[in-house]
Amino acid sequence: MAATLLPNSELVAVTFLKSFNFGPSASFGVGTTLPENSASWTDGFVQVSVVGGAADIDVPTRKPMLQIDCWVPSINSSKPQWGKANTLAEAIHNAMYGGETVARELSMGNYKNALVQTAYPVSEPRRVSNDPAGHARYTFDIILTWVNA
Repeated sequence: MAATLLPNSELVAVTFLKSFNFGPSASFGVGTTLPENSASWTDGFVQVSVVGGAADIDVPTRKPMLQIDCWVPSINSSKPQWGKANTLAEAIHNAMYGGETVARELSMGNYKNALVQTAYPVSEPRRVSNDPAGHARYTFDIILTWVNA
């Protein structure tokens, strides 16, 4: 029997974002590393990075600050697809305010389950210009509060 692994904040955040229902047209990827082949993520890709945060001193609660980068490639065009990247960023940003319940238990295969207690944005989606490959990118930050379940 394999040992149960402890999750980390990036794994919890990726699984958390994948758990939302953004509708039938939402077929973007989610991960910690942008895939090299942009043809594999023409509908967009959400890149998650831990950029700060805190752990509780008395209770094993994690509160990472996560940078959420919403990428859309510029395939067959010399213009970045700003509108599509912004729509993706706004959909995720707005999901933190309700609609679906933010608090949820996440199952992650060989990893211990995690319980997300809160998630909220701490910055507005903003355009990041001058990508060398010409991709459109919007970025914003969220705080995710979670514990091992």
